[in-house]
Amino acid sequence: MGKISGINDNSGMVTVNAGKMFGQNNILAGDNNKDKKTVFGGGLNPNHDSIFAKKERAKKEALKILTNVMESDLKTDEQQARRLKNISDMERENEAGKLGLLDLDAREKDLMEEYGITYDSEEYKDLELIRRATNKKDPLARFNFNEDEKSRYEAIKEKGYTDFQTRALEIDVERDSIKQDMQDNAMDIKKEEAEYEFTEESLLRNTPMTEARAQSEAILEAASQDVIAALYNEAKENIDKKAEEEQEKQKKVSEEKKAQEKEDAERELKELERELMLQEAQDKGKAKLAQQEARAKSSEQVSLDGVLSEDMYSAIGADNYGNVVAEQQISKLLDKMNLLKEDIKGITVDDTV
Repeated sequence: MGKISGINDNSGMVTVNAGKMFGQNNILAGDNNKDKKTVFGGGLNPNHDSIFAKKERAKKEALKILTNVMESDLKTDEQQARRLKNISDMERENEAGKLGLLDLDAREKDLMEEYGITYDSEEYKDLELIRRATNKKDPLARFNFNEDEKSRYEAIKEKGYTDFQTRALEIDVERDSIKQDMQDNAMDIKKEEAEYEFTEESLLRNTPMTEARAQSEAILEAASQDVIAALYNEAKENIDKKAEEEQEKQKKVSEEKKAQEKEDAERELKELERELMLQEAQDKGKAKLAQQEARAKSSEQVSLDGVLSEDMYSAIGADNYGNVVAEQQISKLLDKMNLLKEDIKGITVDDTV
């Protein structure tokens, strides 16, 4: 068996290696190169029992066909051999029968010489008439006798057979038996020869072993194709399953990665917010501290300005002292409100307040 390529595209290749299909567990082969993104089938665990059971059943079926034909051929060969042997045995029997007939002829001649009988003598002619009348192969022959033959045969029966005629008729019984056996053998020989030739011609025409072998090979080939298809389909299912599991795994990893990235982003955002809040608090603290320092400085100035010496009080006079104090209070208020004196130009101090 060769190889059947399963999947072959830009992303990789999967090869089903039928190899030595039977008795081999390495079904799929892949390129051990991660850059080619090859899907490996080495981890597959197909149900070989169910797959190869088909092959075993096919092998048994093919073997049964061949065995049946072989047994039939053996029986046919035995029958043919038996026919040839029967023919040979019967031919030998007939050859022996021919010799037996010759021996009987010789015995008859010796008997004739013993009794001084010749072929022209009345006793031998009466023997021939007796033979015609008692011929089992032609039982109606005596009814065809002429008058002279009928009267002669009746006279022979009345006086009885002579010793020569009796012994000659005994030889005839042996002769007839041999001839019958030879005739039966001849008929059986023709029958056996006809059956032998017919069987041989049938074998040449039908060639059962060749047909059985072709049928067995077809069964095995079909079973092999079924096994290869089953292996490929099972391998493909396992590969699809592995690919699906890998996709699920990648999807899960991707989702976990996204969740982690989201968690990291939220943590960074919270950290940034915390830093911003801290910075804002620091800025507010600094501003408040600066404001407090400014207020403290202003308060000190007001305190210093509010302490007038008696000389200054005497210098500005009692009438202007109230205005001075008012201006000091206004300056303190401006500092607190972050206003400039230019912003309140035109405002006059009411001495009566």
